Amino acid sequence: LSGRIWGIDIWSGAPGAIPLFVVGFVVGACVWFLQYFGASRNTERSSASDRTYVLLSLGLLALFVLAFYFFRARTHFLGDGYTLLSLLAADNPLIKQREIGESLIHVWVKNIFGLSGEAGALKAFQIISVSAGALYLAALSIAARKLFENNLQRALFVVGIMCAGNAPLFFGYVENYSVFAVSVLLVTLIGALSLSDVVSKLWIIPALAFSIWLHALGVTLIPGVAYVLVRDTRLAQLLSNLALRWKLSLAAATLALFGSVFVYFYRTNIFF
Repeated sequence: LSGRIWGIDIWSGAPGAIPLFVVGFVVGACVWFLQYFGASRNTERSSASDRTYVLLSLGLLALFVLAFYFFRARTHFLGDGYTLLSLLAADNPLIKQREIGESLIHVWVKNIFGLSGEAGALKAFQIISVSAGALYLAALSIAARKLFENNLQRALFVVGIMCAGNAPLFFGYVENYSVFAVSVLLVTLIGALSLSDVVSKLWIIPALAFSIWLHALGVTLIPGVAYVLVRDTRLAQLLSNLALRWKLSLAAATLALFGSVFVYFYRTNIFF
């Protein structure tokens, strides 16, 4: 299994010195980070210096992209990776309706780079996976600059989210979710920025449409988007002034509506 294991177990197929080097590098980076930013939030080093933040963001981008590439997935048995590879490798790749956007993007990348066969399909997945990770980090870095006042808060926000559970999608993993993860992040960040009056809340509409086009699961973002659009409007004020019994009735009707839709698709669509 040497070199064929994905995820944290990749160390079982690596020379003994490499895990020690990486662990030492990570510990050293953490110590430097705490020393550089942790002395005081009021010091010049933890201030909102744009030049410092840009350099920090570029450094993080380079480190993460290198990690995405060099620690990329070695095998594809998790999920339906092998099936996706065979479908994309076909002369006429299958486009799944529930993930039409993600499927089309993989086909386009495969054609643009002139890739063919299963090896070409794997390369297309890896290109999109790593590129999506870079876009994810770039979006986080840009939004953090607007959301937080100093570089310590910004850096902790960016690094913390980059270490979340969806991060393996950016390590060359064969799945149709990497760009979708970026779209979910964009909807979330635009919502947060609009609630802080940094950007217009109308930008969240095309972001939501893009997410739903990528994958059907994008519809789960609709309630949050509706809140962003309705908040601070006359409709929101009217709803807040309703009697408790009317609020409970509206909530029950909404749950019943969404429940009915889910039950319908659960009975008629194998995906659900």
